[in-house]
Amino acid sequence: GASIFPVPLTLSQSFDPELVWEVGDGIAAETRVLGHQEILAPNLDVARDPRWGRTEETFGEDTYLSAEMAVAIISGEQKGDISRPDAIITEPKHYCVHGIAEGGTNCSHARAGRREVESCYLPVFEAGIKEGGAYNVMVSYNCVDGDPLMCSEWYLKDVLKERLGLRGYSRSDWWGVAKLKNGHRVVSTDKDAICLAMKNGLDVQGFDYPATFWKQSVIELVNSGKLSMERLDDIVSRVLRVKFDLGLF
Repeated sequence: GASIFPVPLTLSQSFDPELVWEVGDGIAAETRVLGHQEILAPNLDVARDPRWGRTEETFGEDTYLSAEMAVAIISGEQKGDISRPDAIITEPKHYCVHGIAEGGTNCSHARAGRREVESCYLPVFEAGIKEGGAYNVMVSYNCVDGDPLMCSEWYLKDVLKERLGLRGYSRSDWWGVAKLKNGHRVVSTDKDAICLAMKNGLDVQGFDYPATFWKQSVIELVNSGKLSMERLDDIVSRVLRVKFDLGLF
C-alpha cells in the first residue's frame, strides 16, 4: 500500500538532488501516516566492489555524488523539524565503511587505512549528519583495518559524536554486538560484548539479545563499576532527546 521508488543506485544517476528530496518527502509522509517515527535508512555506504550484493541500496561509488544525495534524501525525510506529521527520523547506515567488504562478502572486514576512510567514506556520513541533519546512525557490524566498529571508541565517540555532533543515538546493526563475541572474538561472554560496545560509544542495540537480558546485563555492569553511570545517562538522554523532538511526549 505504499509508493514504489527506484532503488537509490538509480536515483543517484538522475544527478538531481531536488528529485531525490521529493522522494524523501514522499517516504516520510507515508511512513509517519502508518504510525512509524524512524526508518533504518538511507544506506550511505560507498560501494566500490561490484561483488558485494547490496550495491543497489547505495548511491554508488562516488563520494561527492553520494554525499549530495545523502543530504537531499535526509532533508526530504526530516524536513528540518521531525515533530511535523509528515517527517521522520533517519538512521543512515552502515557507519562507516561497509561497501568494500573483503571478497565482496557482506559483514566482512574492510581493508582501508585512516586516510582512505577520511577521504572516501566518512564524508558521506558527515554530509548526512551535518548538512542533512540526520539524528541517528546504524553502526556496521564489520571491522575497518582490524577495528570492530561496534566497539570502536574512535569511530563512535571521537568522530561520530564529538566531531560530527550526532544529536541522537547510535544503534547496532542486527546481531552486531553479539558478533563481538561470535565473529570478531574480542570478548568471551555476551555480557562483556554489551559492556565493550556501550562503554566505547554504542547507545542502542538492534536485535542482538532479548530486552530482559540486555537490561539485566546493564544493571549488573553499572553496579559492578564496569559501565559508568555517566555513560548510561548519556545514552538515556540521547534516546529521550529524540522522543521529545519527535513530539511523542
